[in-house]
Amino acid sequence: MKESGFSTQDKAVARLTEIYNAKKAAPRGQAKADRIARYGAMRFQEYAGEWKAGQRDLGPASVVHLESLLNIHPLPLLGSRRMNTFVHKVVEAPTSPARPLTGVRLWP
Repeated sequence: MKESGFSTQDKAVARLTEIYNAKKAAPRGQAKADRIARYGAMRFQEYAGEWKAGQRDLGPASVVHLESLLNIHPLPLLGSRRMNTFVHKVVEAPTSPARPLTGVRLWP
Protein backbone atom coordinates (compact mmCIF):
# COMPACT_ATOMS: atom_id res chain seq x y z
CA MET A 1 0.00 0.00 0.00
CA LYS A 2 1.42 3.36 -1.01
CA GLU A 3 0.00 6.60 0.23
CA SER A 4 1.32 10.12 -0.05
CA GLY A 5 0.26 13.72 0.05
CA PHE A 6 -0.38 14.19 3.74
CA SER A 7 -0.57 17.87 4.55
CA THR A 8 1.19 17.49 7.90
CA GLN A 9 3.51 15.05 9.57
CA ASP A 10 0.90 14.50 12.29
CA LYS A 11 -1.64 13.32 9.68
CA ALA A 12 0.92 10.93 8.19
CA VAL A 13 1.77 9.54 11.63
CA ALA A 14 -1.93 9.18 12.44
CA ARG A 15 -2.47 7.17 9.24
CA LEU A 16 0.53 4.93 9.98
CA THR A 17 -0.81 4.35 13.49
CA GLU A 18 -4.22 3.46 12.04
CA ILE A 19 -2.64 0.92 9.65
CA TYR A 20 -0.51 -0.54 12.44
CA ASN A 21 -3.49 -0.94 14.77
CA ALA A 22 -5.58 -2.57 12.02
CA LYS A 23 -2.81 -5.10 11.30
CA LYS A 24 -2.35 -5.77 15.01
CA ALA A 25 -6.09 -6.35 15.48
CA ALA A 26 -6.41 -8.66 12.46
CA PRO A 27 -6.63 -12.38 13.18
CA ARG A 28 -3.38 -14.29 12.99
CA GLY A 29 -2.75 -15.37 9.43
CA GLN A 30 -4.98 -12.69 7.94
CA ALA A 31 -2.06 -11.00 6.20
CA LYS A 32 -1.14 -14.29 4.53
CA ALA A 33 -4.75 -14.83 3.46
CA ASP A 34 -4.83 -11.31 2.02
CA ARG A 35 -1.61 -11.94 0.06
CA ILE A 36 -2.96 -15.22 -1.32
CA ALA A 37 -6.21 -13.53 -2.34
CA ARG A 38 -4.33 -10.73 -4.07
CA TYR A 39 -1.44 -12.61 -5.67
CA GLY A 40 -2.43 -16.29 -5.70
CA ALA A 41 -3.81 -16.48 -9.24
CA MET A 42 -1.18 -14.10 -10.61
CA ARG A 43 1.62 -15.58 -12.70
CA PHE A 44 5.17 -15.09 -11.42
CA GLN A 45 6.12 -13.08 -14.51
CA GLU A 46 3.31 -10.59 -13.82
CA TYR A 47 4.23 -10.43 -10.14
CA ALA A 48 7.90 -9.82 -11.00
CA GLY A 49 6.86 -6.98 -13.32
CA GLU A 50 4.76 -5.38 -10.58
CA TRP A 51 7.56 -5.81 -8.05
CA LYS A 52 10.13 -4.35 -10.44
CA ALA A 53 7.89 -1.32 -11.10
CA GLY A 54 7.80 -0.69 -7.35
CA GLN A 55 11.61 -0.50 -7.09
CA ARG A 56 11.70 3.30 -7.31
CA ASP A 57 15.22 3.85 -6.00
CA LEU A 58 17.03 1.99 -8.78
CA GLY A 59 19.17 3.87 -11.25
CA PRO A 60 18.99 3.14 -14.99
CA ALA A 61 21.98 0.76 -14.94
CA SER A 62 20.51 -1.12 -11.96
CA VAL A 63 17.18 -1.52 -13.77
CA VAL A 64 18.95 -2.99 -16.81
CA HIS A 65 20.92 -5.34 -14.55
CA LEU A 66 17.78 -6.40 -12.68
CA GLU A 67 15.91 -7.09 -15.94
CA SER A 68 18.85 -9.16 -17.16
CA LEU A 69 18.93 -11.22 -13.96
CA LEU A 70 15.18 -11.82 -14.06
CA ASN A 71 15.24 -12.81 -17.73
CA ILE A 72 18.18 -15.20 -17.31
CA HIS A 73 17.33 -16.92 -14.03
CA PRO A 74 13.79 -17.07 -12.58
CA LEU A 75 11.51 -16.01 -15.45
CA PRO A 76 12.41 -18.80 -17.93
CA LEU A 77 11.88 -21.45 -15.25
CA LEU A 78 9.08 -19.97 -13.16
CA GLY A 79 7.48 -17.15 -15.18
CA SER A 80 4.31 -19.05 -16.11
CA ARG A 81 3.68 -20.46 -12.63
CA ARG A 82 0.90 -19.07 -10.49
CA MET A 83 2.06 -17.52 -7.24
CA ASN A 84 -0.09 -19.85 -5.12
CA THR A 85 1.84 -22.90 -6.43
CA PHE A 86 5.07 -21.94 -4.70
CA VAL A 87 6.26 -23.61 -1.53
CA HIS A 88 9.30 -22.46 0.42
CA LYS A 89 11.50 -25.15 -1.11
CA VAL A 90 10.92 -23.72 -4.58
CA VAL A 91 11.94 -20.26 -3.44
CA GLU A 92 15.08 -21.59 -1.76
CA ALA A 93 16.04 -23.85 -4.68
CA PRO A 94 18.77 -22.90 -7.12
CA THR A 95 17.43 -21.43 -10.38
CA SER A 96 20.58 -21.64 -12.48
CA PRO A 97 20.65 -24.13 -15.36
CA ALA A 98 24.04 -25.21 -14.00
CA ARG A 99 22.29 -26.24 -10.76
CA PRO A 100 19.03 -27.95 -11.74
CA LEU A 101 15.93 -28.17 -9.57
CA THR A 102 16.42 -31.84 -8.74
CA GLY A 103 14.51 -33.12 -5.76
CA VAL A 104 12.49 -29.95 -5.34
CA ARG A 105 8.72 -30.18 -5.09
CA LEU A 106 7.40 -27.77 -7.73
CA TRP A 107 3.70 -28.18 -7.01
CA PRO A 108 2.12 -28.39 -3.58
